[in-house]
Amino acid sequence: MMRLWRRHSGTIRTRIVAACLCGVIGVQGAWAQDTAGAAQGQSGASIAPLAAPPQTSVPQATNTPTQILPVLVFDRDRIVTESQFGVAFEADIERERSALVQENNDIYAALEVEEAELSALRPTLSEEAFLQKADAFDQKVTSVRAAQDRKAADIQSLYDTGLEVVEQRMNAALTSVAREVRAMVVFERQQVYMMSGAIDVSSEVIRRLDAQFVLEKAAEQDGDAEQGNTTGQNGAGTTDSPSGATTPATE
Repeated sequence: MMRLWRRHSGTIRTRIVAACLCGVIGVQGAWAQDTAGAAQGQSGASIAPLAAPPQTSVPQATNTPTQILPVLVFDRDRIVTESQFGVAFEADIERERSALVQENNDIYAALEVEEAELSALRPTLSEEAFLQKADAFDQKVTSVRAAQDRKAADIQSLYDTGLEVVEQRMNAALTSVAREVRAMVVFERQQVYMMSGAIDVSSEVIRRLDAQFVLEKAAEQDGDAEQGNTTGQNGAGTTDSPSGATTPATE
């Protein structure tokens, strides 16, 4: 029932990739001049060409000089399905969808029983009386179907909104990584025909999203605990009488 989410690349993908790669080639000399001294001082060799970048992961937040990667790629589907943000989001949607499916099954089973009962009454009713009951039943089915369709649309809206939130967080993490490695362009993995795994930052983005998720969950738990303590303190001095009135507590 849920429509599949998929980002389709544009028809001008080839020209975009060609233009970006031309830009990378045009400025590669400038990057080499800026970093040649540091690279030669460490290994005695100049920076490797883009076609064969060093097989290293995106650097973590340390005091060592960051690696320069002019081009990055990421796997959107993997980030959504493997990050804790994405997993929690998908679980919420699946819970809502499963509840609606079960509700639909129960409603339609009851309607089938009602339809069978109506059919059984047909021999005992006049044609006019039967048509009235049949019309009322048809209107009921139409109304129920419209209500369930609205619920399905609400779940779809919830999915779209939640996906936007996940993508906003993913884009923030991607922006942070790209700035750290001085990337000029970032592609989705599906847009790249051939690449080195060293420029795929999906794992690093997932790591950063998971760290943020853990922090936010911890903050939520602390907030819930504080609220519970406050509620307990506020209610410690009163008791509820059988009539529902609040009276001072006695020792």
